[in-house]
Amino acid sequence: MDTDDLTEMAYQMIQIAEDISEYLRCDIGVRSGRYYDEDNYLKGVLCFLQEIVQHPEKYLESWNIDDIDMHHFKTSVLTLVSHVSKTIATPIAERGPTAFE
Repeated sequence: MDTDDLTEMAYQMIQIAEDISEYLRCDIGVRSGRYYDEDNYLKGVLCFLQEIVQHPEKYLESWNIDDIDMHHFKTSVLTLVSHVSKTIATPIAERGPTAFE
């Protein structure tokens, strides 16, 4: 699937990720190609984010990012996890139109 096909609510996760880190936005966006629909994509992103929350230093090292406050980064990713979880719990018909309709 393509991120252009995401509903407004789902697409917000990419915008939230961009506020955290351009690298995180990129990582989340590129994952869309691995999934055939929004719900599966969201579940995959949720697993990815939970992994980051467990090992934020590993994620930041993978991008060679050392000028970021670890606590703030982890808290921000947890906020994103909450948004993705809320999106998954919301019926797709209630998530709004696709982002680029």
